[in-house]
Amino acid sequence: MKYLHYAVAGGLLAAAPLVRADSALYISADYTHAATPALNAWCSSCDDLQIIGDRFTLDSSSALTSTDFAIKSNYGSQWQIHIGIYDTQLRLLALGTALPGSYSYLPIGNEVALVHAPLPAVTLAAGSYYIAWWDDHALGITGYTAGGSTSQYNFSQQKEIGGYGAAFRINGIHHTSAVPEPASYAMLLAALGLGLLVRLERRRQR
Repeated sequence: MKYLHYAVAGGLLAAAPLVRADSALYISADYTHAATPALNAWCSSCDDLQIIGDRFTLDSSSALTSTDFAIKSNYGSQWQIHIGIYDTQLRLLALGTALPGSYSYLPIGNEVALVHAPLPAVTLAAGSYYIAWWDDHALGITGYTAGGSTSQYNFSQQKEIGGYGAAFRINGIHHTSAVPEPASYAMLLAALGLGLLVRLERRRQR
């Protein structure tokens, strides 16, 4: 993590922008239950071209880097995994494709595997969005109820699916504005006061 630094020079307070290291931006309520899905899976793509996703929320402006999500392992996925980011009106904001070899695939039991894949390069403001995962064949997106997360969403039919959530995590970098603390304002006022005293003293000595 980079720390916030202030510098007083010539009576001005300079604040360096604060940027946090790459971290989890959002973790769905069901992510900790990834190995215990509540039902088999929904096919994301397949022949009927369903695209299954779920909602996530960012608490600050953030640059997305990667995602971890649960799939039904016996579907496998040696295909291209497409990942879309949408606003709450289901308008596509960014689309990326992870080629075989660019993502990891880890079986965790109960016919579930976790995929870690890069996200399309996009910076989002604080707010709510949707993420969807699909491939060109049959990517089985598992469903959960244990964590009580938001419902999965069928983008092709534009409807929520039975109150089941997805197990996923969004990773990236927070961007936050630097706001001086009260002590920093005190330093600024002290510096301005000192500068004023020096000027008055110089005038007095003339």
